[in-house]
Amino acid sequence: MKTSNEIIQIILTPINDSTLINEHFDNLKKYPVRLNRHEILHGVDINYGTKLNSLKIISLVNYIDDITDHYIEDITTPNTVYN
Repeated sequence: MKTSNEIIQIILTPINDSTLINEHFDNLKKYPVRLNRHEILHGVDINYGTKLNSLKIISLVNYIDDITDHYIEDITTPNTVYN
């Protein structure tokens, strides 16, 4: 059985771990296709405005919304046990 804290850590893995969207500029060479926050914000990538990238960002925002909407009570109630 997992506690709520363990479940939350699993759910937050895509945001907490280093991924393409939040990877530092120096480490981007390992990704052939890129959508990176740093490159976009600093004007390095000026061709990011595609339909596919828009859908990726919409999906990410939806994921974050789901986490905050459905799991915020679990975050504030430690040690809830799930089967």
